[in-house]
Amino acid sequence: MRGTAAPLVSTQNIPVLLSVIAAVLIASGIISLIAYNWYAIPRMAKAVSAFVLLLAVQAVSVSVRCSPTRFAKASWKEGVTLLWALLFGGVVAYISRTCRLPGNTASFLLVWSVSSILLSYAMQSVSAFVLAVLLSAAYTVVSGTSGGEPSLFYLLFAALCPFALRYRFGIRLMLLLAAAMMGFVLEKGVPGLWIVCAVSFAVLCLEYGLSHKDGFIAALSFAGLCVLLLVLSVNDFW
Repeated sequence: MRGTAAPLVSTQNIPVLLSVIAAVLIASGIISLIAYNWYAIPRMAKAVSAFVLLLAVQAVSVSVRCSPTRFAKASWKEGVTLLWALLFGGVVAYISRTCRLPGNTASFLLVWSVSSILLSYAMQSVSAFVLAVLLSAAYTVVSGTSGGEPSLFYLLFAALCPFALRYRFGIRLMLLLAAAMMGFVLEKGVPGLWIVCAVSFAVLCLEYGLSHKDGFIAALSFAGLCVLLLVLSVNDFW
């Protein structure tokens, strides 16, 4: 049943949380090490090492995914998949810089977001899903502030929704994402439309939280509605 899955944070999931933290630290260490010694590493060595790292973590991810051991699936899958997703972004950045490929930050974040979404479904990974949500938000903000077209956010959002509906926290996260990115996306198309949509969205979320007895969404929606009304009542805003 949608939105009724057991909470993700519990004592049984401590190994999963530790593996996610380890994945972030390992990926950060590898990327930082290569970036620090960027000019000391030959060009060919950079490309080879990037592909070797990515292939190695892919092999480990597939072996963990196919392992019949429940511990491996629960404790290693999230960390290894997150490491794969993070290193993929690092490898794309390294290759783009090494080969001097044309592109911008928004395009890079879009490619990274799509890859993380695919990984979240392929590996059934919650950590990759959370990373994809963050990258989708980053792409929308960067694209909107740099004069680009953030309308691809709709496709990213639609791709994330089926996975999010499996967990209550996923529904909350998607509602927060929609509320936070609404202004960046709608203001680009029809200026001022986001005001009507934001107020309506806050009211709908409040109704959802009350009808489903979700205090978190109800309280956050009420707070957001109060902030919107306060902002709209300021003369300098207009």
